[in-house]
Amino acid sequence: MISTKFAIQRFFHDGDLNKFELPAPPGAASPVGPQKLGPQIEEMVRAASVMLGGPAAGELAAILRASYAADESYSSAFGKLFARLFAPHGLIILDPLDPGLHRLAEPVLRQAAEDRVVLNDALLARNKELDRAGFAAQVKVTGRSTALFYLGNGGREAIRSNGSQFHADSTSWSAQELASAISASPESFSPNALLRPVMQDYLLPTIAYIVARPKFLTSRNLKFSIPNSSIDNPYSSLAQASPWWTAKRNDCLSSTA
Repeated sequence: MISTKFAIQRFFHDGDLNKFELPAPPGAASPVGPQKLGPQIEEMVRAASVMLGGPAAGELAAILRASYAADESYSSAFGKLFARLFAPHGLIILDPLDPGLHRLAEPVLRQAAEDRVVLNDALLARNKELDRAGFAAQVKVTGRSTALFYLGNGGREAIRSNGSQFHADSTSWSAQELASAISASPESFSPNALLRPVMQDYLLPTIAYIVARPKFLTSRNLKFSIPNSSIDNPYSSLAQASPWWTAKRNDCLSSTA
């Protein structure tokens, strides 16, 4: 869960939507996942617990208190909440910041750097298609964009390119140096919003998913974003529509683009 407002959770109570959020810590932007919740979370959990209703309210409040404690991080609290809620169903939860997952996804991260020009041209062309269809591009793409962030000492830094060199806020690389740096330390790099679904599908292939409108438009922004890869985009259905589970087929993807 990544949020510039460090949102914790939203609850409907008496017909109103109540949002709980913590202030962003000072300093450079960095991934939200490892950030500790701190003592402020305790009052939020108490306030949220009294809003829970129904016969399982007490059990849910206990799960909320056990999951969202001051010494937990955003990712560990979220993971423990879902692990406890879905314990009877065997749900497996992965931490996307785990270095092991980044090592497994190294080929995707490296290819995004090596094929930056081809990938960028495809994304710019896709943005024009969306514009002609009446949709706004959900992720800004320019001629200098890459699909990668560098997790340096200054936090999460967008990587840009001027053609022959790649630059983050705190360092720079040649094309070969960047590919080598990703291979040597993939946990120091992360995907942007357009590459993230590709990395997810590389690790855990997805047939279909139900998604809210903003993410649905982002998926339309993405489409086949990694040239020459074997990763197809899954079929995506808007959350307010009836769920439609279907095989991962190119003709379905074409008809829903």
